[in-house]
Amino acid sequence: MTDELFPIPEPLVRPVIALPPHLKELIDLLPLNTPVHRRDLEAKYGRSNYARRIRKIISEYGWEIESRRQSEGANDDWYIRRSDGPVRPQRIRREVPRRSRETVYRRDDWICQICRMKTDPERGSLVPQCDHKIPADRGGDSDEENLQTLCTRCNLKKRQACGGCALASCADCPFAYPEKFDDVLILHLDREHLKRIMTTAYARNVTASAVVSDLSDLL
Repeated sequence: MTDELFPIPEPLVRPVIALPPHLKELIDLLPLNTPVHRRDLEAKYGRSNYARRIRKIISEYGWEIESRRQSEGANDDWYIRRSDGPVRPQRIRREVPRRSRETVYRRDDWICQICRMKTDPERGSLVPQCDHKIPADRGGDSDEENLQTLCTRCNLKKRQACGGCALASCADCPFAYPEKFDDVLILHLDREHLKRIMTTAYARNVTASAVVSDLSDLL
């Protein structure tokens, strides 16, 4: 048995997204491993929203910036940049302009592209959401070709799937490109139906997936 028969897959490498200019300007005011007082930072940056933008650099762009309080109070007195780039997976969220969202909704006839249900702005789980097929933290942009209409439930499921995704390309994902996977069936089940499926599976001594598969054959 040779390694050629069972090649070791390449590790998933996600593109590093550079800081936009207004955040790059802020990070340049924080020398590596050098404490900077908030008053000095605000004076040099010239804007009072520096704290919110630092939190954005940490939470979305994956940098490590330590904050310390000199005394009791609401403000972080000192900031210390501990990394020279992202050290955690980036979770960039890009807002889609309202006009673009409405264009995508009309293009998709307000139908969720995954479960094919008609979205409804008045129903919580079916409220339309404009989804990035390729997420921003994988290099996706906000062009209309990369946007699709999803209901709230399907968008949540897609986001959960992205969090633990090991696919080499979003092109292989049925959540990102459902039109390529006509044989994929999406079912939204409430708690009572889930309970009945689990009970049936237990009685038959089979998996819940087997019960769902039998049900899908009847559709």
